[in-house]
Formats: sequence, C-alpha cells, structure tokens
Amino acid sequence: MKNITVTKALKESIKKVTSKSAYLGVIYSDVRAHKKAVGVKLCTNYGLNFSQTDINNIINDMESKGFEFKYLSHNKGGSYGGWSEGYRFCFYKLQNSNIK
Repeated sequence: MKNITVTKALKESIKKVTSKSAYLGVIYSDVRAHKKAVGVKLCTNYGLNFSQTDINNIINDMESKGFEFKYLSHNKGGSYGGWSEGYRFCFYKLQNSNIK
C-alpha cells in the first residue's frame, strides 16, 4: 500500500463514488482512539449532504483501500450558525500499514 493519509483517501473515495467532491469545502482531521484512528470532519457549509447509499459506498471504498471503519457522526448546528455542521468519518489505521 502506498503512503497515503486518511484525509486524502477519503477525499478520493468521495470523488469516486459521488458527484459531490466540489462541495467538500473545509475539512478537519484529527487522531482518535489513542492515535489508532483518524477522524475526518467535512463541514457542510457548502451544502454537502450524503444519502445512506453514498455513505455506504464511501465506507466500502475506504475499506477496499485497507482502512477499517470505526464510526460516522453527523454534527448539526453549533454556536457558529451551522458553519461547523458536518459529517465526521472515523477510520482505524491498520497495523503494519503506511497509512498516516
């Protein structure tokens, strides 16, 4: 497996399985689960919404790349007028891989 970040792989998966890559906008990444997982938050201030089919296809594509799905959350609202609203995909980094 080539050296690739979770964030880059997720952006590629979204582009591959949906037509919504133009709406990705602001993206935050951070480590989770004691540095064994990476969470990637896609802010929806650009009108980004995923159907359940989109979500399933994104997760399947990420798993085909060697990432293990941990959870998905959809944060709504917030004190910034919805600016921080978005989807957080979290994937485990598999041991013995070059995934950052």
